[in-house]
Amino acid sequence: MNVMKAEIEVMKNSEKYCALVFDEMSLERGLYYSASKQEISGFQDLGRLGRSNVHANHALVFMVRGIHKSWKQVVAYYFTHTSVSSITLKSLITYVIRQLQEIGLKVVCTVCDQGATNQRALKELCCEKSTESSPFHFVVRDEPIAVIYDVPHILKNTRNALLGNKISLGLKQRPVLNIFTGLFFWISRFKVAATQLSHTVAAVIETYVAFNILPAEAIYTAEFVEKMDCLFDSLNSFCCYPQDGKSYMCVLSAESPHIEMWYSLLQETENWKVLELGTGRDKTNMFSFISGWQTTIRSLMFIWNQLKKGFNFLSMRAFNQDPVENVFCCVRQHGVPNTNPTCFQFKAVLKTVIVNNMSLPTKSLGNCEDDRCMPLSNLRQFLGASDDNFLDSTIDHSIIDQSDLHCALADNEAAAGSGGADVRNDRQALAYVAGYIL
Repeated sequence: MNVMKAEIEVMKNSEKYCALVFDEMSLERGLYYSASKQEISGFQDLGRLGRSNVHANHALVFMVRGIHKSWKQVVAYYFTHTSVSSITLKSLITYVIRQLQEIGLKVVCTVCDQGATNQRALKELCCEKSTESSPFHFVVRDEPIAVIYDVPHILKNTRNALLGNKISLGLKQRPVLNIFTGLFFWISRFKVAATQLSHTVAAVIETYVAFNILPAEAIYTAEFVEKMDCLFDSLNSFCCYPQDGKSYMCVLSAESPHIEMWYSLLQETENWKVLELGTGRDKTNMFSFISGWQTTIRSLMFIWNQLKKGFNFLSMRAFNQDPVENVFCCVRQHGVPNTNPTCFQFKAVLKTVIVNNMSLPTKSLGNCEDDRCMPLSNLRQFLGASDDNFLDSTIDHSIIDQSDLHCALADNEAAAGSGGADVRNDRQALAYVAGYIL
């Protein structure tokens, strides 16, 4: 805790603004007895909220991510049975935010997927903690915390809603036809959803309509797909200037067209309905993607209004949960047993991942983009910290003094010059010592 606090104290004020990202990873049930600690791991463990005799099968991980400077840090993890209750999750969220505020970080939002428990907990927080009636932010220690849902997950939920349904747009009841039936493979893959709801697909549909291959009503589907493509670009871009001729594929700034489009879509989404194919039954309440888009857009506009006096722009890529997803990816790639690890294996591998800078080749990141972030603390500080600082007893399962392996290795390579063998030996020795300490 003290090491992380020391890092934050030397930061510029703008670099302290961050998002709290959290997500769960599935674990295998299994018990392990630690003779040194005289405890059995594998049961549900919620830190200060206590342990139980129920077998844990999920790890709930909290991570902070800078929104101005690209840094990230795993700060806490808990072992749960299935999913925690909304009451428990509310307590954990507010507790972690308070601890981060105490060491000087400025948490502006939470980022998570649209799991039922996540939505319920955040909705209750907004009702309980907000100084005014607001569906998209709550207050912790007089600081507003906006609620943002992971944009790639919302896009995937939008695509999935078209499986067996159609979407009615606007007052004119223009239907989005379900023409994707033959394309719905790999339902859980975000990249497939991003490909299907893209400008390219919209152009193909328009071409097919022009040649009477698809009915004329399919033009509304093309319009919807194009809107989803533009919306996703506006909420998931990190480039300073528009890319590939797409005006929304850039950061949010005073000159960008984001705000105008968001206002327009907020009005349109109020009239969206999900209708079952064949029967026409209204199934809007069974899907959460519409409220997900609305909450996320309102939250980002709220954050921009709060920060635009000190920020020239905001990178939209800083408001998704790719960093924590990539941590899970790193954990699963540490050998076959860790594709679905036990609690004990998860703890051991997570520490190894942190020492190794939470890094993997870009091609190995699976369903997530490279988050382009570096860990906040470096290995030199970690090795110089005491055990008391590494796992502060006042923070439940917090992992504060993380490592940046590349910083230490860069010095080794510079000292070794062209001696590649010496550098490799230094790397192996460093990894061995770090693993022994952990």
